[in-house]
Amino acid sequence: GIVNRELQVRDGAPLSQAGLLDTQRHLYDLGIFNQVTVAVQTPDGLEAEKNVLVYLEEARRYTLKMGLGGEVGRFGGSSNDRTNTQGKTAFSPDVSFELTRLDVGGRPHTASLTGRFSTLEKLAGLGYTAPHFLNHPTLDASVKTFFEELRDVLTFTAQRTEGALQFQQKKSKVTTLLYRYAFRRVTVDTSTVQISDPENQAILASPVLVGMLDLSLIRDTR
Repeated sequence: GIVNRELQVRDGAPLSQAGLLDTQRHLYDLGIFNQVTVAVQTPDGLEAEKNVLVYLEEARRYTLKMGLGGEVGRFGGSSNDRTNTQGKTAFSPDVSFELTRLDVGGRPHTASLTGRFSTLEKLAGLGYTAPHFLNHPTLDASVKTFFEELRDVLTFTAQRTEGALQFQQKKSKVTTLLYRYAFRRVTVDTSTVQISDPENQAILASPVLVGMLDLSLIRDTR
């Protein structure tokens, strides 16, 4: 059913070279095929009707990417030392990974799991992408959410939970619209806050919940 919806040539209709190319492009745009070949059977024959053959090679459903690195900066030392909140020069290992699953539920959807772990940051995220949302060929949808624990040198440690819903609409060959809604909640570990005036700690360390609406217009004439 997914492939049939992307076919730009119909049974009994006049054969169109542009329709063959558009079929190939639409199937590639789904992101679940490594190879798409659309060709006419016996192109040199004199038959009044032709058969169109579509050859598909599905991409690997699981992809795992891993990264290992390091960071050198001024983030070492004791968190109890308020006279040197920038810290001392130290080394932090950095490990990241991304696990991607294509063709979720037999649909051209993609799910992903990402993570990053270091001395200054710990992050875990989930993503889900649905191209041609609700069978609209010009509309893509995606959902992303993540949890992050961030250490701001020796000043404070914060936790951020964020989620976003985005729709991408292709208005024309050069114009794309992005509609996005996101919410974010940030909390601060009060035991890590280094503030000289204790009376301001309750205000500066209070949780914050923010909702954001975003509209973007992209014009690409290349």
